[in-house]
Amino acid sequence: MPTSELVVRSLILAGGFGLRMKDFNTGPKGLIPVDGDTIIGRMLSDLNTIHNLGQKALITNGKHFTAYQKWLLDWKQKEKGLDRIRLINNLVDAPDKRLGALGDLIHALNLLDWWGGGLFVLPSDTLYRGSLASFVDFALNTASPGLVTAVYEKEKQLIAGRLGCVGMDGQQIVHFEEKPEKPLFSSAIAPFYYYSGETLGQVLKYSRQNGSLKALDTPSSIISWFLQKGVPVYGFRTDASMDIGTPEDVEAAQIYVQANPAVNIFT
Repeated sequence: MPTSELVVRSLILAGGFGLRMKDFNTGPKGLIPVDGDTIIGRMLSDLNTIHNLGQKALITNGKHFTAYQKWLLDWKQKEKGLDRIRLINNLVDAPDKRLGALGDLIHALNLLDWWGGGLFVLPSDTLYRGSLASFVDFALNTASPGLVTAVYEKEKQLIAGRLGCVGMDGQQIVHFEEKPEKPLFSSAIAPFYYYSGETLGQVLKYSRQNGSLKALDTPSSIISWFLQKGVPVYGFRTDASMDIGTPEDVEAAQIYVQANPAVNIFT
């Protein structure tokens, strides 16, 4: 089947509790307002530009489920039913019981029975530039078998201790370190992933071999494991993204968007 005809399922991971936000925001980070919209709202609008988009789902925790449920109801009315998305409650109500991002991924795939075929996995707390449609087109034409993630240039001092760092050979990632104190390269990753159908099942194997919360709560940690196993990992080069993890990040994002009205940071 031509790649242009493949149907792409997408899953947004929103199971985090936003502990670094402290008292600044007690709700889900995906619903933090930025320039008149939310991260999730803009992401869904961008997803809808993908012509071969299939089913969509969002997984969140028990604490934030009701907030997302209400927001999605309003959103669907606003979009006149165009945006159909399955909302999943992982039934976790406390941070110390969280499943981790990869744990949420596995939980959702089991519930939805989505283990067959490729999957586009997105974060709920990252502002990005570039087109999701372009990412998916690249992935469908590249990752068979394999994994694709988003890669952007960043100064080494800004990667240190905070971002995953990659070394590239053409389009392929050949080296990865998670939040190194002394980065070897000036390329960072944004937590957008496309798992080919051949690769998706490997997530279960990874979770069995690396079952700690730290391993499951860091989606990018699977990159090193794939590289060790000889599974190809590709980098889609894009503009810088912004992780919304702290109150300072929210303020920086709002200032940026307001100062650059001609630039849509999301699409």
